Amino acid sequence: MTIEPQTATLLAKFAEKFAEPIFGLAGRAKVRLAETLSLNLAPYYETTIARCSNIRTLISRDQSIPIDLIYVPTYLSAERKTINEDEFIERIPRDKAIIVCGSGGSGKSVFMRRLFLALAHGTHAALPILVELRGINTLVSSKILPYVYHSLVLGPGSVISERQFEAAVKTGAIYLILDGFDEVAPEIRSSLEKELIELQRNNPNMVLIVTSREDERFSSWQNFVRFSVLPMAKKEVVELLRKLPYQKVIRNKFAEAVRTSLYDKHESFLSNPLLATMMLITYEQFAQIPDKIHIFYEQAFETLFFRHDTLKEAGFERKRYVDLAINEFKNCLSAFCISTYVKAKYQFTESEVLDAITAACRHEKLDVRPADFLRDLIESVCIMQRDGTLITFTHRSFQEYFSACFISRSPSIDLADLLDKLSLQPQDNVISMVLDINRPLIERTWIAPRLRNILLIAQKYNAKQPITFASEAIGDFFLSTMGNKSRLRPVLSVRNERFNRFPILVGQLYPEFFKGVFDPLMSNDFIDVEEVQRRISLRPRRKKAKGEAQQIFGNGTLNLSGEDDEWLAETSIGHHFERFRRALLAVGRHVERSVKEAEKSGKTLLLLK
Repeated sequence: MTIEPQTATLLAKFAEKFAEPIFGLAGRAKVRLAETLSLNLAPYYETTIARCSNIRTLISRDQSIPIDLIYVPTYLSAERKTINEDEFIERIPRDKAIIVCGSGGSGKSVFMRRLFLALAHGTHAALPILVELRGINTLVSSKILPYVYHSLVLGPGSVISERQFEAAVKTGAIYLILDGFDEVAPEIRSSLEKELIELQRNNPNMVLIVTSREDERFSSWQNFVRFSVLPMAKKEVVELLRKLPYQKVIRNKFAEAVRTSLYDKHESFLSNPLLATMMLITYEQFAQIPDKIHIFYEQAFETLFFRHDTLKEAGFERKRYVDLAINEFKNCLSAFCISTYVKAKYQFTESEVLDAITAACRHEKLDVRPADFLRDLIESVCIMQRDGTLITFTHRSFQEYFSACFISRSPSIDLADLLDKLSLQPQDNVISMVLDINRPLIERTWIAPRLRNILLIAQKYNAKQPITFASEAIGDFFLSTMGNKSRLRPVLSVRNERFNRFPILVGQLYPEFFKGVFDPLMSNDFIDVEEVQRRISLRPRRKKAKGEAQQIFGNGTLNLSGEDDEWLAETSIGHHFERFRRALLAVGRHVERSVKEAEKSGKTLLLLK
């Protein structure tokens, strides 16, 4: 077997440094180890390096292009500092446990590909392992290290046993890059969270990099350093647009418009790589950028559905395999998307995707061949793609948008129960988009009824009872200190075991009512660390109840309850919860008024009153 020089060099460096501590080998045995490692790991590295070195974009689905041709450097923030990619790589051996957060389409996965290549070609002896976490959804067991071991196509007869592999990970000889924590099914996400936190706590030398959309649960990952992918600046957007494989005249015209005026007007859209690419596609047809994200996705879909291929000669038009009007195609696609989204299915085998399309066609009463519909999704509208033996969405945000379209049609299902389930994915955009598409429906059937229950709680308490209110309305909060000996800071977190996400979601859906609510938690005088530590030392430790799951939090935490109301009421924590309570009351009044006005307007329109 011929091995690429870069792979051979990578494995040789690993063998030289770790042969003795992990495998108990020395001398010439180190050389033989590198050779035998190649039998197992070279196929993984050569395949992964090739996959990470090339990329398909939304506008070049037919063929991969070298990632370096279109890549624009990623910048991140951590601890209120902006760092570049090289600085991030330098921090990995020091920080070890890392979370990289970013919105959908911000480029997290592309950045992880670049990171893998940099580590594979760099001077570090450690082996980088890049794994997409969504694959864990189909497994009976969600244990992460066995999953990663077998994803490398290792098994019986391997040079590296599973025990040795785990030892290499736990000692930091292997860097684990786990991409897409937010794509793990909600029902197993908490157990995976506990496992990752336990692994890191028990193995402080372990290097673990996890990517995800933003999630409040990460505030309790006490030993992890949290990085956020920063939005693209204007010059970076222009650079990306000029690199994309699109018709040169249109590409340059749009890039110039972004540089001179569009970025300043639509920064929230254009600073996102995926949305900026989609805007390029829609620019020629619509010549404007809408203010609402769902209108933007609708325009992008229409462009993809009707478009000519700009990479080919004028007059070329992609063939469509099903004879459906655009609204029929969209309805069927939305039924397919919601049925897979609620199951947290983001990748499919051929048979799985055809079964889901069959069910969607049946629901929409459309007589089309599922295989032809799938070909259109892949070849004509480019919303799905083949990835090896699996089929995935070009980007998960398409699945979210069409799921929102399905809900907004007011289907004959229990919308309140469905939206309760979707609210467990607060980092996704389905609920916010469907609220924009059909606000009266969502407020009447779901938000208003759920808010009434929360408002009954909010009205019971006052500013002197912040923790009592928060505990009943949201869940069990605790205070802890995190950081190193020279720099400790307090952290307020809520336990996932009893967490009502609805009040938090209300804040995301009605941000205008929550301005300033979180400012106290961001202030420099958040709360005195010594006071928190003193109360932790005085508070009796609660014994674990029989059969209770092992907590993922350490003993250095102060579980908050009503007895803490008095001393916390005058702190920034008390001020935060009082502002939150008042904001909920204001939203409640607004929604009730909105629902009544919509009902009155509807009756007037139909001359019923």
